[in-house]
Amino acid sequence: MLDWILKGFLKIILIVLLISAGWSFITQLFTPAKHQAAAAQSQPGTLPAPMPRSNGPAPAATKPSPAPIQPVSSPGRGLAPADPPQAIPPAPPPIDQTKPVLSATHEKIRFQLQSAVGQGATLVVRITALNNDIDRMIEISSAPWSKTLFYDESGSTFSPDHVSVGNTRDDATKTRAMLVAGVPTDILLKFTRLPIVRGKLAIRDIKLLQLDVALFSAEQAYRNSFFAPIAVSTPMFRNIQIRDDDEASGQVVPEKAKR
Repeated sequence: MLDWILKGFLKIILIVLLISAGWSFITQLFTPAKHQAAAAQSQPGTLPAPMPRSNGPAPAATKPSPAPIQPVSSPGRGLAPADPPQAIPPAPPPIDQTKPVLSATHEKIRFQLQSAVGQGATLVVRITALNNDIDRMIEISSAPWSKTLFYDESGSTFSPDHVSVGNTRDDATKTRAMLVAGVPTDILLKFTRLPIVRGKLAIRDIKLLQLDVALFSAEQAYRNSFFAPIAVSTPMFRNIQIRDDDEASGQVVPEKAKR
């Protein structure tokens, strides 16, 4: 009797264990997706589960709407208006190279050409210098390599043989003299051995005449220090007609006056 009861109790325990194992197997079989989703969320860096397939069309990608165009607003009362564009000045008119140029001003000294007279094979040019500043010493070079020369109508160049300023003559191809403020001073350029035709100068027109001028202060002149001039300039004169010595007029005749 006792053996039968013990066997029956063992059978009941075995049946309960079998039912419990079967139920656990069934629950694991029908719920694997939930465990995988939970595991994916708990592990960082893993990709999410794929979306389920659907038979409908894929939704169209939405385009970002463009930003609205802001209207250009006129400057308000508190804003200063923009400056108007600056007008471009007109270009200066071209210089007429055929007109006579009888004066030039450099370093506040006005050089005025007075006459150009031919005497046989010699040409004498007289220029007046008026110093409108303090007393200064002027130096004019007559060396062959200096810029004191003139060009004739054929483009040939001629350098002076002698230069004098006031009553001071050249010394070793350089003429130095003091220009007193406000006192006109004569400058004479003498060109010799020029070509002649029938006893008169063959050159009738000076196309360009220029001087090689250096200025020194009065203190430099008193100390005889002529190594560093305070200024260097090249006064120029253009289109001057040469007159002969036997002509009555004593004034410079521009090149076009007799034509």
